[in-house]
Amino acid sequence: MTRSGKRHRRDLDALDAWDVPPDWVADVDSRPVALIDVPALLDASVDPFPVLTAAADAVGTGEGMVVLAPFDPIPLRDMLTGRGFSNWGMLDPDGRWRVRFYRAGACGGDGPAARKCPRCDHRPACVRRANARPDYLASLETI
Repeated sequence: MTRSGKRHRRDLDALDAWDVPPDWVADVDSRPVALIDVPALLDASVDPFPVLTAAADAVGTGEGMVVLAPFDPIPLRDMLTGRGFSNWGMLDPDGRWRVRFYRAGACGGDGPAARKCPRCDHRPACVRRANARPDYLASLETI
């Protein structure tokens, strides 16, 4: 960024690359196994965690679900990433986060009996995030 506050073209190009959805997002948007509106659950005094985990359990290989949340649900993203999901989300114009979760089936799942992922050799499941930004990755390296 320049002193005047204007972004260099290369800064915009780098930002745009992170905002491009993966190919599977259109499939999840067109036919999600579940669409969970967390603010609506909270308004109804329903704990969203059991609803979210039950919905995730119902998602099969090659399927996905959509979660609407009042904030970027990083703990949920991390938990479901550990269960073999990829995710991608953006802030909607109405101020809610729309996060898509997709189970590609590359990993062996959870638990001590889980096999290694054939693509990335992580155990028990892939820990890649579909749209992790560099500042998020840098913070992981310090843990």
